[in-house]
Amino acid sequence: MCICGLGFGGVGGGWGSESGLGCDYVHWPEYCFRCICILQWGPLHLNRIDVNSPTPFLPALRFGEGFNPNESPEYWLVEMSGLPYGIPAEQLTFPNLWRGMVFAEGARPAPYLWQAWDSMGLTTPGTTLTGWWDDMPLATVSLPATVRGSVYTIPSGSGRRVTSYVLAIASWHPVNVTVAVTLHAAIGNVAASAPGITSFQEAVANIDLRALPLAAGKGWLVSLKPKA
Repeated sequence: MCICGLGFGGVGGGWGSESGLGCDYVHWPEYCFRCICILQWGPLHLNRIDVNSPTPFLPALRFGEGFNPNESPEYWLVEMSGLPYGIPAEQLTFPNLWRGMVFAEGARPAPYLWQAWDSMGLTTPGTTLTGWWDDMPLATVSLPATVRGSVYTIPSGSGRRVTSYVLAIASWHPVNVTVAVTLHAAIGNVAASAPGITSFQEAVANIDLRALPLAAGKGWLVSLKPKA
């Protein structure tokens, strides 16, 4: 197997036209077995093929290409994220990093955000995401129509216990708002803070989740550390 970073994008005469491979749909398994491939997808590509067929061979998706980041949270979940397929996704062209993190969806490139993933523990093996769409979300907000939050649960290195959580919250509200965030009792008593992330958020040592300010179209990555 080779690691070549292939991106299968475009659907005209055949898949892979952007990379010059000229491969067609029937060769998906062959190419994806030989290389680590990523499916790149945009709104103009929809309904052209059965997208479920190649997904068993893919480690990631780029479903965010060309989509409007101002679409509703429900649209993000179904059309732009990789969550319905159980694999991660990236945004391209018009990324909104704050909203994307609610769905475990980054962007290319976003080096400062990638560094924050490491420093906050989001790349720890065994980390899970409990989204606002789950039957038992770990966070609820006072403006559920236009503000959504999801929680990453980060295990210890051994995976035997939880060491921390990260709240990803973003606004779809047209103006700046202040919301109250209620955490599930399972999270327990935690201290909330926000690390500084270039082009994303300023550092805040102590965050009051009872009155969390959100700029229009933006959000936070909030570190939740259990109190001793």
